[in-house]
Order: sequence, then C-alpha cells, then structure tokens
Amino acid sequence: ADEQLVLAVRARRNPAISDNARFVMGSRPVDKMGAREVPPIVGVMGHRGAGGNQGINGIYELYPGFFHDRPVYQKVLEKRLVSDLLAAPPGGLVAQRDPPRSPRSRLLAKRNQREFIMKAPVKKLGFETMWPVPNDWFLFFDKGIGCWCIGSAVGHTEIYARCPGTEELIPDRLERWQVWDCGLHAWYDHAGLRSFKGGSVDR
Repeated sequence: ADEQLVLAVRARRNPAISDNARFVMGSRPVDKMGAREVPPIVGVMGHRGAGGNQGINGIYELYPGFFHDRPVYQKVLEKRLVSDLLAAPPGGLVAQRDPPRSPRSRLLAKRNQREFIMKAPVKKLGFETMWPVPNDWFLFFDKGIGCWCIGSAVGHTEIYARCPGTEELIPDRLERWQVWDCGLHAWYDHAGLRSFKGGSVDR
C-alpha cells in the first residue's frame, strides 16, 4: 500500500516542482540519516479549516537537501472536489497569499487587524480526488524554535503550523501540532492534526 501511494504521488505530481527543487537546493538525493531511512512521502491530515490555513493537509514529497540537519518536504498533492477542479480557471486553484513577512511587519499588521472567529468551511458533497498543488507548502524543521513547521518558504519565520520535535529526526507520528488562527491571530493546540510517513520504493 505504501509503495502504491509513492508511485501515485510521483505519477500525478507537478513536474515543475522537481525543477524548482533542483534549482534551489541542488540535486543530491537524501535517503538516510545515519541508520534511519528517510521516508520519501509524508502525509499531513486532520485540519478541517477552522481558523484558516486550510491548505495544511496533503501529501508532502521529499525535497532535495537538508535544512537544520533534517529532511525537507514539499507538498505535492491535496484532496479536491472534482467539480471544483472542472470549474477552475487555467493554472488551477491557486490560493492568493501575501509574501512571507518579517516578525516586525506581522506585528504592525496585527495592530490594524480586527480579531474574529473563522469557522471551518461547510463541507461540500461530491466526488473527491488527489490533485497537484499550485502553491508552495513546505514541511521542515527549525532548530531555532525546536519545531517541525509548515510554511510557504523553508526557514522563514512566518509559518502556518508547528510541532515540537527536537528528538524527531523525521516528521513521523507527530501529534502535538499547533496551528495559527488567522482570525484570532494566535496559536492554538490542534487536537486532530497528524503527520505520518509513507513507504519507500526502489529507484
């Protein structure tokens, strides 16, 4: 089952992702950390969208190179309604996001923003499928805060989710996630968010 998952990801992923990865971090493959095998696929699931940051869930694929002595993963697939995909404009369902901001610029922006409760979107009925991701989502370890993080840029301080994990060399079976609430402008403990490793295949 794990091998089928990996093969399915590689068959449906956006080929531009590999090109961007090689350009940014080089082409050296990352297969092991000491005696431990690094999984080629990591799944993140359990966030229903309350507080925003709906794009956290998905399938993340191993990204070339290390960051802070840990592997890096980039999101390549997410679950979407087929009806939404058929109605999407050319280029797919691209989320409009502001560029990553510095801590100071985020603090200044927060002063001018009104807090509100952002409810989870109502789940639509229909057939769903896994689909390539048009936006950048990365899963990486930041030793500065001792957490595995999910954000739009590797190493940036503006992140959407974090999980303490100074002892975890890979983001497998992480369950203490916190997610940034875009409405209340605060971190909260997420009871359902999980990350887990996929299997490996011969290359």
